[in-house]
Amino acid sequence: MICKGDLTKRSRDGRRHFQPVLRMLADNASDENEKRRLLELCSAQGNEEFTQFVRQAGLSFADLLFAFPSCRPPVDRCLELLPRLMPRPYSVTCSRERNRRRVRFAFSMLHFEPIDGRRYSRHGVASDWLASLKVGDQVQVMLKEPSRFRLPPLSNSCSDVRRIPLIMIGPGTGVAPYLSFLQHILLVTPIYFHPKWFCIAA
Repeated sequence: MICKGDLTKRSRDGRRHFQPVLRMLADNASDENEKRRLLELCSAQGNEEFTQFVRQAGLSFADLLFAFPSCRPPVDRCLELLPRLMPRPYSVTCSRERNRRRVRFAFSMLHFEPIDGRRYSRHGVASDWLASLKVGDQVQVMLKEPSRFRLPPLSNSCSDVRRIPLIMIGPGTGVAPYLSFLQHILLVTPIYFHPKWFCIAA
């Protein structure tokens, strides 16, 4: 498993960022037709071909290796050109008031069929690895500074922070932070708990 570079990152960047990869593959292709095709894709005349074959299809480095099987690039050169494998942050789904020795988080399992030029089924990099873990396996984690979300200041009309009405909108955050927030409210304010609405919109 290559941990420094991401073999499966889809090529949504422009051709300028992908040209060194195509040239490197062409330099290490033993089949002349494949070499010619790779050089065409990174040439000025092959701009439209690159857009259709690589960028619009969202091909990754691994897809290109499948598409051009005669390419045998050296590993050290691949590591120089591969995009960095970025850390995957997850939001905690539980309140620490419930259990200070256990942390829960939620993630979705992704699966993409091999279509549009992709030669293999694609899974989520971090989520698929997490799903393969067994009881007793250890995982290294790093705590990040929580978001800047803070409850609004108290006012004369509302002197109890637990009674402040809230409308929370979190585009792109997913369901996890809301689960932990609502669980925390249930644990620390059982007396003041009133019916609340939790809406998920796609």
